[in-house]
Amino acid sequence: MSDLKTLLQKARLDDIRNSNEARVVELLPHALAEYPGYVPTSLDIQDIFALTLNRLPPQYRQRETIQISNRLADEDVLWELGNAIQTVRDNPTRP
Repeated sequence: MSDLKTLLQKARLDDIRNSNEARVVELLPHALAEYPGYVPTSLDIQDIFALTLNRLPPQYRQRETIQISNRLADEDVLWELGNAIQTVRDNPTRP
């Protein structure tokens, strides 16, 4: 058990990322441009980001390992961004 605990402490889990996170951030302005009258709050943007990531299959990667590319098409990411924008726009969260 002690060896396992030591191993877990040494593992660099903070280097593992969902590569879709950067793509959603990159494509978000393009998706929002499709809704010219909609001005999201910062909370709306967080909700859109989270909803979109929840709807996309995760693409986790880590440094210094083999990268198997199953990259989603931009159109697929934009589609889910649009769905998330509509959901948040139609159900705004107000503090």
